[in-house]
Order: sequence, then structure tokens, then C-alpha cells
Amino acid sequence: MQAQTRRCGFLLLPGFSSVSFMAACEPLRLANALSGEPLYRVLTLGCSRAAVAGAEERLLPDYAIAMAPPLDALFVCAAPGSAMPADARALLQWLCRLAAAGTALGGVHAGSYWLARAGLLDGYRCTIHWPSRAMLRRMFPQLIVSASVFEIDRDRYTCGGGSAARDMMLHLVAREQGDPALVAVLAQALLYQRVRAARAAQRHGFGDWRPPKLSRALALMAANVEEPLALAEIARRVGSTLRQVERLFQAHLGCAPADYYRELRLLRARCLLLRTAAPVLDVALACGFSSGSHFARRYRERFGVVPSGERRVPANLVWQGAKVPFYRGPWCSIY
Repeated sequence: MQAQTRRCGFLLLPGFSSVSFMAACEPLRLANALSGEPLYRVLTLGCSRAAVAGAEERLLPDYAIAMAPPLDALFVCAAPGSAMPADARALLQWLCRLAAAGTALGGVHAGSYWLARAGLLDGYRCTIHWPSRAMLRRMFPQLIVSASVFEIDRDRYTCGGGSAARDMMLHLVAREQGDPALVAVLAQALLYQRVRAARAAQRHGFGDWRPPKLSRALALMAANVEEPLALAEIARRVGSTLRQVERLFQAHLGCAPADYYRELRLLRARCLLLRTAAPVLDVALACGFSSGSHFARRYRERFGVVPSGERRVPANLVWQGAKVPFYRGPWCSIY
């Protein structure tokens, strides 16, 4: 008997990541090809029928949300700081109607933010792309926000974007089709050596070439940006002395631990300033600075501009290096 086709919609909001979108779609399309049955139908949606400008390209959606057909699942694809739709209220109301109708809802990359704004993640475990995690917690303190690659909690599916979208969709196919063999073949067809579990952390992989104690110290710093740990506490947790930790940083990274930690927090703050609309003080607090004045002083020392000044320059010019040269220090993955 032919399996019932599940209609999966992908709502594309301005600035969405094409990489994340395609990573989410490809397992569904490949499942159709390998099973020989139309298990999934992929539909793209926009707030209107106009082409949606993503981070890499423009796509013309199949439907505007006002004319969308019934869906079994909808995934909101957005980037941090996605431009506000012309009628955000209509969008949020539409998401609520889908939830009331029993449609499963998901967020890809920063799509969780829109589900949270609609009140549709209350009582569910969720996740979001890691630079936005602290801000999501601050804006919606009632949420259960994890650092996992993805979260599948009943009929809510959220992931951090990029390859995490592929992991999540492979797990969804396994759950919905009840065929582990199909998922194994899908992973092989996608040249995927290992499908990550939901509880896998989004980051903190610093490579095997660094001493284990240094890698653990870096991971602790990355995991404690909003409330920075004292350096002595970091040394204690990695089973070392502060002096030994300082020597490891100088030998392998060419800087002091305090300088590295501050750089990490400032880069995280810059990412939030350029890619979200959060107030400057909220960004400061989310990145471990206790006051706006201290944050502004440190930020200007590092980037040559006050935090509010970053937003007067188009983000695309900043990221292309027209304003500040690309950072090539020990921690450069700010996406």
C-alpha cells in the first residue's frame, strides 16, 4: 500500500540561509527517490508571493501564507535579525492557526525566534543557532532552550541550522517512516558518516592538535559567555593550575587567557549587534558585560566604533570586510 504523502512547508523569511534550507529539504527529496514513493512533498512559502532574498540567493516561494494549502508540518527558515515582515502580526496569527489545527511546527537556524514570539514553544524543549541562544533565553525566559544540535519535542522541531538541519530531518524521517534501514541508506547517499543525536552539542570542537586541558578550557569559555567564569575556576575544572593554563594559552594561542576570553565575548557581541535588533544593553548583558559603559569602552577599543555605531553601516558591507578586516585570531567562527 502506498504511503500517505506528508506535505512539508518551508516558510522563507528575508535573510534565510540557503545552506540550512537545502540541508533540511534534501533528506526529504532523497527519501522519495530511494523509497520509490512520494513520502514527502516540499512546498516553499513566503509572507507574500514576492521573491525572498536569502543570505546567498533569492527564491520565489510556491505560495503566500494567505493561500497556503493544508500542511502536515511547517518549518520557519530565518536568520538572526531577519527583517521584520510587513505584517508580522498576520504571520504570528497564521502560525497560531497552524498550531491549533495540529500542524507540526519547526524552526531552522533562527526560526525558533518566530515560534517563540507566537508563544508556540512554551512548554517545549527547543534550540537555536548558538550565537542567538543567550539572547533567546533573555527575551523569552520561560523557554527551555538547550545547546543541542537539534530538539524534537512532540510536534515541535528546532535546530541550529547548517548540517544540524540535515541531522534533524534524518531523525524525523526515521520516526515518521519507522524504517531505520531507509535512514542508513539516506545518510550514505548524502555522504554522511555519522548522523548526530539530538543531545550532541552545537559547538566546542576545537581539534585534536591542542592539549586536552586547553581544549576543555576553550570549551568552558565558549559555554559561559553570558556569565563568565573566573580564570581560577576554569583552571580548577580542567584539573590544572592558573599558571599552567596561562602557559598553555601563550604556547598554543599566543595570548593570555583573559585576553582570549574577552575577545570571544566581544566577537559574540558583534555578531549579535550586526545580526539582531536586540538593544545594546541586552547584547552587553548576554555577552558577560555588567554595564553598558564598560561594554562600550571595550568594544570601541577592539573595533574602533561604539556598539550603536555598528548598526549605521549596512551589515553586508561589514561582513565583506569593508569596515573591519576579517578577524583571523584564535576564535574566528562567529557564525
